[in-house]
Amino acid sequence: MSIFIKICFVVLNLILFFLLGLLYAGWIEAGKNQGLAGGAIVLSYGVIGIVISVIISILVLKKLHLKKIKMLSLISLTVTLLLGIVIYKKAEKRKTEKTEIKDSPIPETVTPE
Repeated sequence: MSIFIKICFVVLNLILFFLLGLLYAGWIEAGKNQGLAGGAIVLSYGVIGIVISVIISILVLKKLHLKKIKMLSLISLTVTLLLGIVIYKKAEKRKTEKTEIKDSPIPETVTPE
C-alpha cells in the first residue's frame, strides 16, 4: 500500500508541475510571435516542470513519513483539480470570445464612386 501511495504522489506532482510549467509559459508569453516553434517552446516549459517535479518528489519521498506523503498527495490532487478547472474556464472564455467576434456583423464600407 505504501508503494501505491508513493507512486500516486509522484504522478500527481508530475501532472501538477507540468500544468504549472505550461501556465508559467503562458503567463510570460513564451511562445508568442514564434510561429510553429511556439508550441514546442511552451511544451519545453512543461517538461522543465516535470524535471523539477521528479527532483522534488524524490527528495520528499526520502525525507517524509507516509502520513505526511498522504497529506501532500491530497494537497497536490486538490491544486491539480483547481488548476484544471481554471484552465478549462479560460479555454471556454476564449472560445466564446472567438464566436462573438465571428458572429458580430461586419460593417459595410461605402466606396466613393
